[in-house]
Amino acid sequence: EILSEADERNIKVFLGNGFYGDWSKAAYNIESKEVISRSFKAMEELTALYSHHKSFFGWYFPDETCIILNYSKKFTDYVNLCSKYCHEITPDKKTLIAPYGTNLALTNSRFIHTLASLDVDFIAYQDEVGVKKTKVDRTARIFERLRKAHDKAGRAELWADIELFDFEGMVYKSALIPANFERVKNQLENVAPYADKILCYQYQGMMNPEGSPCFSGHESSAKLYKDYIHYIKKD
Repeated sequence: EILSEADERNIKVFLGNGFYGDWSKAAYNIESKEVISRSFKAMEELTALYSHHKSFFGWYFPDETCIILNYSKKFTDYVNLCSKYCHEITPDKKTLIAPYGTNLALTNSRFIHTLASLDVDFIAYQDEVGVKKTKVDRTARIFERLRKAHDKAGRAELWADIELFDFEGMVYKSALIPANFERVKNQLENVAPYADKILCYQYQGMMNPEGSPCFSGHESSAKLYKDYIHYIKKD
């Protein structure tokens, strides 16, 4: 069992609470009373089954939004509704969202006001380099602006969600493959001065220790793992 293994290794796990409707229609799911009710029932079941695990750290709401200048009211209402219920049944658990559209965020006073109203502990912004919506050399400036906005809002921690992958062919229409480590290194170093924590998106299949008995994904994932380990040990 994953959480039992996480307990032994002191890993913190966020359980996903979303995709209880059509996963491709997040805009509908966050408004649907039926879908939200279904997610609340699932939350109750997950709590009953797994709340005794010390690794169960919090909840992740995966019905993500695209930040088009600002978070929409529909999304903030959805997040706050989910967080309210999370706090009722699991008052000690944290909450996480991972929005996209990071490059579109307009970090003005309206954005800061919305940030302050979001009842969520961590916001892990997708850096969008893997999906080619953002060039690597732009991410530092984007996350610098987000850092200033979060400091002014004084609420959620700012996390960076680094995309380790590339596409074999067309974006969104071909298989994911591990990115070149030089690109990943630049992604890490660009956001590190501004993020409270750095996560990686799509670890499974993108990184594997050489000789792993449970090797998953592309053959070059061993090289990305090796290059990364060498990098962090060198520092």
